[in-house]
Amino acid sequence: MQYLRNFELLKLYPVSEGTVRHWIARARDGRLDLQLYEHEGKTYVANTADNIQRIEQLVRSRRKYLRKRDHKLVTPMAEFYELYSPRQVLDIVSNLDVHREIPRQYNYFDGGANYWDAYVQRLYHERSANLVNGTVWLLDTNMPYLGELLKKYKHVNVIDVGVGNAWPTKNLLAHLLETGKLGRYIAVDISAEMLQLAESYIKEWFGGQVPFECFERDISHDWFTDLLAPSYLGSGAEETINLVLLLGATPVNFRSPADIFKVVYNSMGRRDLLVYTTGLDALASRRTFSFNTGKAAEVLPPQYKFIVDLLGIDESSYEVNLGFDEHRMERYVRIRLTTSLTLCFKFETGERVIELDKGEDVLVWRAKHQSTRKVLQQLEDVGFSLLAAVHTEDYLHLLTIAGIRAAPNLSAGDPGSQSPTIQPEKR
Repeated sequence: MQYLRNFELLKLYPVSEGTVRHWIARARDGRLDLQLYEHEGKTYVANTADNIQRIEQLVRSRRKYLRKRDHKLVTPMAEFYELYSPRQVLDIVSNLDVHREIPRQYNYFDGGANYWDAYVQRLYHERSANLVNGTVWLLDTNMPYLGELLKKYKHVNVIDVGVGNAWPTKNLLAHLLETGKLGRYIAVDISAEMLQLAESYIKEWFGGQVPFECFERDISHDWFTDLLAPSYLGSGAEETINLVLLLGATPVNFRSPADIFKVVYNSMGRRDLLVYTTGLDALASRRTFSFNTGKAAEVLPPQYKFIVDLLGIDESSYEVNLGFDEHRMERYVRIRLTTSLTLCFKFETGERVIELDKGEDVLVWRAKHQSTRKVLQQLEDVGFSLLAAVHTEDYLHLLTIAGIRAAPNLSAGDPGSQSPTIQPEKR
């Protein structure tokens, strides 16, 4: 075929007949590089490879123009750039662009920390079992066994990773103080506001008896080996152990929980112990969404709405979608856009633009659901050696205590790890 009729172009490309006529008129006037074909007094677009390539470029340009015209321009609030470092802003932008999600850890800054504090305190005082009071019960119940593991050490340093407001750790610290074993207390969190909250509660509970140290780290990729290093040095090193706490199921809020365990594992020393608590998969927990901090339920929980507001995304631009994804095995809270948005982020070297279409989902919260077997296998795969695994009575919450699985010693002195000796055959 030497030419393409207008109706054929309409079938091939999402354009109107008026647009095709406009292309032909511009090409006839020499304002558009399209080859034309005359047939029986009418003008058509010639069916050539160059023409097809040019038309596809025109369609893409037109689509981009329409998208810009239909999209609502959104710019983050000034506070967004004040709260987050350039590196953190880039991480947020990258996750929005690639994964269509807002990383959970950035909800704990500024006012987000206060929302979380109120939420945790509500769970702490509830009569019904939940992750917070379940964690406290598990720690209290297993204190005697933990004491047995620690009794040969004179000093116990507590490293509270993702400390939050430190409420689940209160009784453990009190026990170590009473037994005279508490060494350093090191709080690690991405949020300076969370660390300030933790420090205020530690001072309120213990006065100056607990030597509070705090460090801002993102446990999704920041090792904390340097914080533990002094424990391995000096004459008292053999009498000191680091007890690393990872409480409240923090890893399940990330795309890959194993990545968090790897950071923790690679930060710990050979003698150190990890205490981890998490919730477990159950039909009841798949349907549970209890985020509000007061009597009235919000459409989007304030601790997650915090960063959505900072991004400049107005409530009128989305609706909230809660559910359970059986394929990913996770509960989720997403916002589904009711308006197409163009988010414009400003950096010293220029701008970064992200286009979000109407109907797209942006993840603001997730909780991976895992069985006991899955949790234990994950710890094993990373390199931990399990010492204990205990459930709450309802089997909905789990505490594990694990050590570092050292590499096998293939030299003399460790016969259990040596290669088997092959005896020569008798003749």
